[in-house]
Amino acid sequence: MNNYYKNKYETLLKKEFSSEVSIKEIFNIYLDDKPKSLKKMERRDLFWSFIESLNLNNYFNSLEFRLCIKKAFNEHYIFKNEFIFTIVSIEKKIFLDAIKYSKIFLKKSDLNFINIKNYYDEKSIEQEFFLTCEVISNKYDYLLEKKEKALVRLNSYAYLNLLCSIGLYLMKHVSDNTIIQNYELNGSILSEILKDRLKTKDKKKGEYQYEESAIKVIDLISPKKNYDELNRLEDIVKIYKEFHLFKENEISTFCFDDNFAFDLKDKSLNLNVIDISKYNKWLNDNNKIDKFFLYYLEYAVYLSKELLQENTFGTEENNIINKEAFIQARALALILKEIYGIEDDLSISDNIAIPIFDTLHSFSNLNIFHKYYCVDNYLKKLESYNWVDAYEKFFCEGFIQGKQRLPIIIANQYDFSNNSNNGDPLFSKLVRNNVEDFYTYDLKKIVSNKKLKVPSIFEKPLLKLDNMVFTFPFLIGLQNVNTSVINNILNIHYKRTKFRKDEVQISEKKLATLFEKLGFNVKANYMLPFSEEYEVGDIDLICEKDGCLFVLELKSTYIRTSFENIWNYRTSILRKASNQLRKREKLINRLIEEENKLFLESFNKPNQIFSLIIDTSFEFDHELINDYLKISMFEIISLLIEEDKVLYPHGFRVDSFIKNINENIFWKEVIKIENVLAKEENINYIISREY
Repeated sequence: MNNYYKNKYETLLKKEFSSEVSIKEIFNIYLDDKPKSLKKMERRDLFWSFIESLNLNNYFNSLEFRLCIKKAFNEHYIFKNEFIFTIVSIEKKIFLDAIKYSKIFLKKSDLNFINIKNYYDEKSIEQEFFLTCEVISNKYDYLLEKKEKALVRLNSYAYLNLLCSIGLYLMKHVSDNTIIQNYELNGSILSEILKDRLKTKDKKKGEYQYEESAIKVIDLISPKKNYDELNRLEDIVKIYKEFHLFKENEISTFCFDDNFAFDLKDKSLNLNVIDISKYNKWLNDNNKIDKFFLYYLEYAVYLSKELLQENTFGTEENNIINKEAFIQARALALILKEIYGIEDDLSISDNIAIPIFDTLHSFSNLNIFHKYYCVDNYLKKLESYNWVDAYEKFFCEGFIQGKQRLPIIIANQYDFSNNSNNGDPLFSKLVRNNVEDFYTYDLKKIVSNKKLKVPSIFEKPLLKLDNMVFTFPFLIGLQNVNTSVINNILNIHYKRTKFRKDEVQISEKKLATLFEKLGFNVKANYMLPFSEEYEVGDIDLICEKDGCLFVLELKSTYIRTSFENIWNYRTSILRKASNQLRKREKLINRLIEEENKLFLESFNKPNQIFSLIIDTSFEFDHELINDYLKISMFEIISLLIEEDKVLYPHGFRVDSFIKNINENIFWKEVIKIENVLAKEENINYIISREY
């Protein structure tokens, strides 16, 4: 039978690739779901048929091969005992790592896990690992059973009742949510609860009507009248939170963080950090995104200084908050333009495009308005009253002023877009409605179309139920608008592939222009001679100056929040990027060695080649990914500013540019990021074996 992977491997060997490089390329091809012409299960069977026919050696003791086994587990490919024996003889931890990466140990009935465990038990090796898996799995099953019981109680809510209870919950716990970690955790839990509830149809038959629902909402958002439903939700949140934290902390740490060691005790399992400095780097990388947002906020203030000083924005009463909303929107517009290549209009589909600044400004207005008039106002009342009495004062004050001071606000669909834009005649009603749709989480559409990507209430904070839209002032008023919008564009609207490619190209052209202004010879989307033979595709950006050739692989990704997603990002997107750079570097070296005429017509013979991964994200910043350095788009743009005297006291020079990258000068000297130091006792985990 013709086997694509076998043929490919033999072709690579004929091209004088080493056996090690050739087999690693086969691993990457399989991991990248290639060839696309084959169905998933065909690819799986052909790949493993080829691998099992080889004489395995130490080339297989690699991360890529472990990822291949993880993929096989997920695709339910059952390994034979002879193969298990062969792999264990190479390195006994290969299967253990793949078990962790795939989390198959959480399914006690998984055949691969049973077979591998039995083999290791027979040989009396790595028994502590499998005992650890058992401890974690038992705790997981215990918490999952609690969650499933809570789900029965959750499904007793009608959709409208649940939304009102969520609004009350957010209001009651607003003090806790002013701490960003608590806000993000509670928002994630409530998103998960809403997602689970939407898996089954609503208790109410027929559509909700605005007038009828508005009257009902008044009762449902009364703490005294809705006491039982709110208590029920708080119980459900507590159970969901316990399950969520166990998955995000203990399970993710065990499965994806090799900087933690497990230590099995009589009554507990301890997960202890190995190198505290690595953990501190992780914390500091997370702080970079806050510094990034602050940088653009200050930049927006600088650009708008005269405008802010010379004008009143709206009424005198709202002047300050309107200016804050304007600056917040302008800062985000600058980020989207300079980092993500999104200018003027944001294309959602072939027929829908929305004006980017007005889209940002409308939501920024809502965010700042709820922050000042709801969150801050209510928090001040909590200083003197319990939460129920504070709510009554808050509500009555709004009633007297003719304002909606409530934990949830109900409106007809498209009231938000028309009110937030004040019916701006510059934009048609259709455009204003499309702006609202961009932020709207259509609950019943998610129920009826299982293929839709389910957003979080951070990414789409306007919740649509039939022809009504609900907003949570105590969610929106504390929201990080930057993260919300970026993830809405890049994560939820992931089917914008065609438009996203155009935006990435705009971003590439802007970066190319910065290099050209500094005297670099620059080529964008450059195809090397023999590119097809080496299957390297086009190079995003290749720049040359003073005997140095820079080969850049550019990526534009959303902001990840879970450790597992971040680990997947490294083992998928960054792995692919580093593999592409490896192949391109090999081809460039061949072209130089052979003095290829086509190549040397475009570039001088370089003394040094620097290959870099450039991404919009900050995860794994300044880390080597398979020997290739990864830095942020924000940093590379900033390093190309010749006028920066901290970076270039004597003007721009290529050797200074390289030094600034290698020594992380931008973050240390320009941004001056502070080092966060964690204490070991605050980050180690203890899982009790008794519960």
